Amino acid sequence: MDPLPRPDVPPAVRGLDATVQDGSATGATKPRQALPVLVQPALDAVGAAIGQRRFSIAGLLGEGTSGQVYRVVDRDLGRDVAIKVLDSAASPTRVAGFLHEARVAARLEHPNILPIHDIGSTEAGQLWFAMRRVDGQTLAAAIDDTAAGEPPPMMVDLNRRVTVMLQVCNAVRAAHAQSIVHRDIKPANIMLGGFGDVLLLDWGTASSAEPGSGQGRIGTPLYMSPEQARGEEATCASDVYALGATLFHLVVLR
Repeated sequence: MDPLPRPDVPPAVRGLDATVQDGSATGATKPRQALPVLVQPALDAVGAAIGQRRFSIAGLLGEGTSGQVYRVVDRDLGRDVAIKVLDSAASPTRVAGFLHEARVAARLEHPNILPIHDIGSTEAGQLWFAMRRVDGQTLAAAIDDTAAGEPPPMMVDLNRRVTVMLQVCNAVRAAHAQSIVHRDIKPANIMLGGFGDVLLLDWGTASSAEPGSGQGRIGTPLYMSPEQARGEEATCASDVYALGATLFHLVVLR
């Protein structure tokens, strides 16, 4: 059951959406250097699916359990974007999780939440959504660099680290104001951009804050709240616990 409002999406996406019932986590991406075979035809198909050869692939940004994320040139607007493409053999549960992630992030318009630009599907039914591309590193990587004595500019002293955390808190506050619980706040899901921007990522695990809608053992063991670890309902307080665990890691670097 998806407790969140379901905005209108393209007809091809809506047809697939009718076959699924529940959302799931989409998984974190990991860097990869070599491009897979047939990447360009796949992105050409994405471009054709929205009526024109709009997107030109520039490289693979990452790959995870829910698909691939590509760096793409949007020819219509003359800008670089990131496009996440779901695997063609994805199960109905993964399709639901993919749609869920796109819809929640699109609903949460906030400077510290990655904006979603567009969503659609290829003629073969392969889902995709376009989002802002961010140059930078995750907070997890920045913490590792800082612990190794090579802090990035946003991590050089305690005041700057706390400023990073305040921006994450602003994103969570915006989500909670719309009764959305993230359920997996951790350094690996926080991106530090190149110009002081901080973004909370991966809304695929989000649930409604309404009672009875956030049950299930979702989260990451070192950061999840006790109630989540027990498989109980996640609430806004569960996110606050994860923020505290993330702040601890950020301040003491362990």
